[in-house]
Amino acid sequence: MGHRPIKLGKIGSFSFITYEESYVRIRNFASGLRSIGVEPNQHVGLYSKNRIEWQLASEACHTQSMVTIALYDTLGEDASLHILNHGEITCLCISFEEFIKIKHIADKCIYLKNLIVFEELTDQIKLDCDNLNLNVFSFSEIEPRSQNLMFNDVIPTPDTLATIMYTSGTTGTPKGVMLTHENLIAARSGVSLTILPVSPDDVLISYLPLAH
Repeated sequence: MGHRPIKLGKIGSFSFITYEESYVRIRNFASGLRSIGVEPNQHVGLYSKNRIEWQLASEACHTQSMVTIALYDTLGEDASLHILNHGEITCLCISFEEFIKIKHIADKCIYLKNLIVFEELTDQIKLDCDNLNLNVFSFSEIEPRSQNLMFNDVIPTPDTLATIMYTSGTTGTPKGVMLTHENLIAARSGVSLTILPVSPDDVLISYLPLAH
């Protein structure tokens, strides 16, 4: 997976990590999640613009049969609060930019216990989370937590819930679409067999939000 870092307002060259490096980080992050009390079948939110950490966190959740729920970075407070409560999100992986929004409604989140910020923590974030009775960690803290305690994968069955996709719908509050691991495999297989065969030589560039 690659990204183009921005330094001093200028977009740099692509920087990549390999499949092996990705897999190690995914396993480490998954075990880190378990070490802070996130259990299989619990719901984990992802709230950020596209970034490598978003994808690593998502894949890590699926190795433990956790349910991922993505929030659009364009959501307002009311829609975000609805998804966090209706989706029973206990742990939220979030960028600093989105934390600024979420801290105003976090005290109304019924299930939320753990917050994982993709960037390094500031003293203000720690203070805000302490006032909100939330456990807060940086992404770089969660990965090393697994070094002394690695958890085995929790393999899903075809019927295991993989993700809940919230859409704006046509009216009212966002609607949650429940997708199993079988649903995801069927979609992937259908694309490969009927529309676009995928080979190891292909490269995917993501433009739309990963939440989409």
